Amino acid sequence: MNKGLPLISFIICLLLFAVPSIYGQELTTNAKGEKIILYPDGSWKYFNKPPVQDPFGGNKNKGAESNPKAKSVNSQQVQNKEYLTILVNEAYALQTSLQAEYDMQKKTVAALSQKQAEFLNGLITLTEKELTDLNQSLSLAELQETVQLSRLAKVAELVLITEQLLKSDQNQMEQVYTKYETVRSDLQVLLDRDVELEPEQDFSSQPQHNSLAEQASDSQCQFAFDGIDAITGKTRRTLVPDFLFSSTPAELRSYFPNGDLITCQSSITEMGGGKVFLLLEFTIQSANANNAYGGVARNSVLTLRTFEGDQVRLVCTIGDEGHYNDTKNVYTFRAQYPISKGELKVLSRSEIDQARVVWKTGFEDYDILNVDFFIKQLNCLK
Repeated sequence: MNKGLPLISFIICLLLFAVPSIYGQELTTNAKGEKIILYPDGSWKYFNKPPVQDPFGGNKNKGAESNPKAKSVNSQQVQNKEYLTILVNEAYALQTSLQAEYDMQKKTVAALSQKQAEFLNGLITLTEKELTDLNQSLSLAELQETVQLSRLAKVAELVLITEQLLKSDQNQMEQVYTKYETVRSDLQVLLDRDVELEPEQDFSSQPQHNSLAEQASDSQCQFAFDGIDAITGKTRRTLVPDFLFSSTPAELRSYFPNGDLITCQSSITEMGGGKVFLLLEFTIQSANANNAYGGVARNSVLTLRTFEGDQVRLVCTIGDEGHYNDTKNVYTFRAQYPISKGELKVLSRSEIDQARVVWKTGFEDYDILNVDFFIKQLNCLK
């Protein structure tokens, strides 16, 4: 599970309060898209190119007794301090720049989430294409926000190391500087990373799996409810829940000899007016499940991946923080996801290979065992 984000956020907040003022450097991008550092006097240098100067003066011998040029090493050490101060300032400048980018990305995610919530609450109307575009934009924005957070965590580490360089003596400096170069290289990889979603497929050209759909016989179409819903006053058909997947992390299998840590049951509901919903029920055999998973949040995304590699993203409209059964020692989480007409078209003919469930503490990927679940249940609603 991707549980690192809360810890990363805490570390970043802690470091930001400890950051001193920047000495005027500014990280920006030139016309070629290269990151450069601007200094107050108008001079500049590339951020991602290694310095020409060797901070150790090309001399790695230690101690005056073994080094006949001890005095020149001490003189070089003074120059190194000036050089290392520049590295510190550059790290702080980059941190300030990345923090601004992250804050802007958070606002983008908040705006898109607000629009999605307004649609789900019936406050605005969107065409199917507009809704698809909105969901894709939100997924991309959330992915970019996650990457920005990773960059912030790495630059915070860089700031700490540059501070260590300033405090290191000549015996420690080479080791710390090697670590600095490693962290800076890792950060550069994150800065160079292009953030994009996998391209959506043109589902209209995909072949129909009629043979699988025809296998949904009358005996498989069992309804838990088929009548007038007492709350809405509209017709409702809800199929009997069916097993979707179960899973246990490899390191925990010895603790669950007779079952799995997590089991997911699923069913499809159709309301009057043609609205269709996916209902998921997760059962987790752990009294600590609420702390480990946190529940399913409203507006979180469920990603279903077909064997052909296509993806369907469903947005949760009803989440759950979980209910504990102390007799059975299990936590139960339930979630509801509306399915659009376009998504129904894909799911009704596609076997599902994998599902990514976004919990409040992170996400997990699960292998689907009942691969033709959607084909069978959706065929029952025809």
